[in-house]
Amino acid sequence: MDWTPQRTRVDEAAFDDRRLGPYRLGRRVRVTALGEVRLAIGDAFEEVVAIERCELLGSLGGSERALLADVAHVIGLRHRHLVEVLGAGVDGEVPYIVRAHRLGVPLADAHEAAGELELATAAGILHAVLEVVGFLANEGPSPGACALGGFDEDDVLLGYDGTVHLTNTGMRLVRCPNGDALRADLSSAMVLAQTLDPTGALAACFTLDTDATETAHRVRRAYRDACAKRQELVGGLLRRHFDLQIQADRAFFGLPTLH
Repeated sequence: MDWTPQRTRVDEAAFDDRRLGPYRLGRRVRVTALGEVRLAIGDAFEEVVAIERCELLGSLGGSERALLADVAHVIGLRHRHLVEVLGAGVDGEVPYIVRAHRLGVPLADAHEAAGELELATAAGILHAVLEVVGFLANEGPSPGACALGGFDEDDVLLGYDGTVHLTNTGMRLVRCPNGDALRADLSSAMVLAQTLDPTGALAACFTLDTDATETAHRVRRAYRDACAKRQELVGGLLRRHFDLQIQADRAFFGLPTLH
């Protein structure tokens, strides 16, 4: 099934002729710590993308140069649990990041709607996050160079099709300027484990002498069935709490509404 919104829906996605660099802007899809994220389409692209305007970069201690340098390291990196970064630029004095657009909701919203996640669902989500953190740690010019430098539930996107994606890749210098980005990622993953499972069962898979890949293996060994059924569990969670939103978003992009 193709979950990628195509250009045929851009006339509906773009409400007016607002532009950011070479991109025509559409509706707002979410707000982040740096600014807002809107749908967009570029003249040379067939797919609708998501553009994050980083208006608040300076207030968080970051700079345009640091942001663009970080993003340059991760453009084109591909992983099944990673929202791909397509590019970045500066329009006036506002830097922006261009990412692939995925239909889904932030983990924070899903967690709030559900109230409490089943352990199996939480384990499946955590395993996906650890997989991509381990991948990023091995892809940069130095350990952690492509890591997030700290993330939370707002940086994990649950797809309507049950997929799990990490967003905001390439923010090391902005979000972790004076520390070890990989260590920050592991600490963030541990906090995520504690947040998703207050019993401490998931956090027990973490030890100080293991990296993200080994921790992911521990989670999978402990919750093998849950990890295998991740898409089914996550998809079911979203259908229970976001059914109307799923139907509306899929219809908006001309995708089948049966799910």
